Amino acid sequence: MKKCLSLFAACFFIGLFSAKADVMSTPEVTAIDAVSVVVGLYAKEHNGQLPVSWDQLRNDIDLEKLNQSLVGWAAHPIEDHYAFINQPLSLPDSEGSQVLLIRTVPLERGTVNRQQWRYLIVRRGDGRTVSVKLPEERVQTMLQKAGITITPKAGLPAIESAERLSGG
Repeated sequence: MKKCLSLFAACFFIGLFSAKADVMSTPEVTAIDAVSVVVGLYAKEHNGQLPVSWDQLRNDIDLEKLNQSLVGWAAHPIEDHYAFINQPLSLPDSEGSQVLLIRTVPLERGTVNRQQWRYLIVRRGDGRTVSVKLPEERVQTMLQKAGITITPKAGLPAIESAERLSGG
């Protein structure tokens, strides 16, 4: 039995009270919001120590059920799409923040004005763990400044279509 909030309870809570009006609710957004809740709870249960791998979260979240709930991800589980960042990486203009997980492949929407972004899980300066959406341009600048290279898992495309992954 999982110690933390059930995945569905966390998703329901986040869906009701999310302040992300600009983020379209998709299976991935719901899943990454649930993971951010579990990451925060993990830190509380481990005296502020943050998880550094998916294995550390397996007692608190059922990754198989989470992956089954994601439309279009049958070949690649969430663990393939998100990497833990185990060195200092902060959000631009967010003093004291620490990026904990980052989507390894940018998402893209649109055919004319193509927009690319990534989702990240961040521990803010106030200690709260949240998920955020950043434009790919800002992500690249942030990674370059920190000297970090993100390598996607084998088999993932360089860019993924947000419409395809959301069932659109």
